Amino acid sequence: MAKTKLLLLIKANRRQSSFLEQLGISSATARKPAKPINRAKKITATALIIAALFVGFGSLMVMLGANYRQLELIGSFIGIKGLSLFMGSLIAAVVTFTYATYTAGSMLYRANDLKMLVTLPVSENDLFVSRFILHYLTNISLYVAVMIPALFVIAITYGFSFRIISMGLLVLLIGPVLPISLSMLYARLFATTGRNGGKRRYTEVIALFVMFILLVGLQSISSRWLREGFSETTIANLAAMFGNLFSTLFKWFPLASWKTRMIVPDSVASMLRSLALFVILSGSILFVSIAFGKQNYSKLLLQSISESNGTRTKRKKNSIASYEAPIHYRSPIKVLVMKEFVLINSQNSYMMELYAEAAIPLILVIVYFIGGTLGDVAAMVNSLSSSDAFPFMYCGVLLAMATISMMSSTSISREGRLFDFSKILPVSPNTHVKAKVLAHLLLFGSTYLIFMIIGLFFLPVSPVHLLWMIPLGWLLITLSSFTSLAIDYSRPRLEWKLPQQAVKQNMNGMLGMIVSLITIAIFAGIMYVLLIVLGLHAIIVGISLVVVSALSLIPAWKVVVKAAGRCYAAA
Repeated sequence: MAKTKLLLLIKANRRQSSFLEQLGISSATARKPAKPINRAKKITATALIIAALFVGFGSLMVMLGANYRQLELIGSFIGIKGLSLFMGSLIAAVVTFTYATYTAGSMLYRANDLKMLVTLPVSENDLFVSRFILHYLTNISLYVAVMIPALFVIAITYGFSFRIISMGLLVLLIGPVLPISLSMLYARLFATTGRNGGKRRYTEVIALFVMFILLVGLQSISSRWLREGFSETTIANLAAMFGNLFSTLFKWFPLASWKTRMIVPDSVASMLRSLALFVILSGSILFVSIAFGKQNYSKLLLQSISESNGTRTKRKKNSIASYEAPIHYRSPIKVLVMKEFVLINSQNSYMMELYAEAAIPLILVIVYFIGGTLGDVAAMVNSLSSSDAFPFMYCGVLLAMATISMMSSTSISREGRLFDFSKILPVSPNTHVKAKVLAHLLLFGSTYLIFMIIGLFFLPVSPVHLLWMIPLGWLLITLSSFTSLAIDYSRPRLEWKLPQQAVKQNMNGMLGMIVSLITIAIFAGIMYVLLIVLGLHAIIVGISLVVVSALSLIPAWKVVVKAAGRCYAAA
């Protein structure tokens, strides 16, 4: 009976977490036959998203494959067979731990469906084990993605064999036990907010930032290696520099070295010994983690739910804080803008996604600097700076980074079930739209202005162009916000269990970015006709683009207000 309940709990969650439903393409509740035109739109959108995912996954494989190939060549110089697999195990463990740390609290203690599950006749043990399995299944894909290129490098280097395939599958299946178990223990440490709430959020953000820095570093190193090639001299120099370090790491991390010796053994006895030690240690870690994690799980879960509902207070009786503060009336738009940022700051996934998008220019500079390609970018800029179109190129690049975002295209979806409260607020749909657009401008319009002004100190662009660059940027960012909001108002994803599903796994975000990219391309085409074909002065072309963008706001405003009216009026 316990096994039946456990499987039921897992299936109930995974049933609404299919690949298409996580992207918002399919719905677990709505199975009505779709009209041919809607079905065609869905098929097209699905094909575009899958193609984008394949491109992203392919670039990740190339990046990691280049690094692992280099490491394997270094290993052949220092006498460590399978060095690529060993380092891949360490990298996969770190990446999986940091991301699992970021999501563990949401899955184990703060997911929306837990409020319902605690009322069911399910034992504490079954509930915790089911959530841990779901947490494991959610994060194992990241571990597999990082490890697969290492296994391919090993297979290409030593030849495909049954041992590599069978042991590789075992490593992919059991390998994430340690990092995911540690992330679960971390989530238990900060299971309830209280005094540790700030620490929990800061450490979650830091964990995700560490993963981001690691991936950026790998990308930079791989781009440099791909550019310089795999010459024997380069490999020998790297082996001389880092040989002792790799040998020390191989001794200090036995779990990763056992995985390596399972797949690339020195002998059959070495393989069997490493296999036994790996399975026994992984099983022990899993058993101890589950045994510790399920202790008082129901109590911690109820406390977490209670605090998320705001039922606990810490005001002391007769203290100054116990008295009500005087009411200060604010404009509805100002309050709704504050609500947008409070909602963003309430979830680490929202903060990291949106704030990172706003800082993309700075991130790219750091990536180019680490990768050693900043000089190449500077040379390309120098070659283009003599063109009359260079100010428009500069403005277009910044606008692409400022408009291709998920700020507005997931704004309604981020509210989730709280959207029902937005419906009953005594404000018009126009006011809601204005507040969301203003919040978008405050985040992306301000960063656009900052990066543009800073860039003028380093690029050969006359400050006179600011006369059209600033208004054009804000108008196009506003236009992007209008179109993205119209998409999210038309098909908001309000039913989600984890905050990531409202942003990273929401098709509305990708659709909004595609529409914004098309908009930038259209304005680039208009610029080309006016500047290159007709030969107009750059200032006149810039002012003309400002006029066109301002006129474009009129129909876009009508579309988004109409979509908002339908959404807020829906039952």
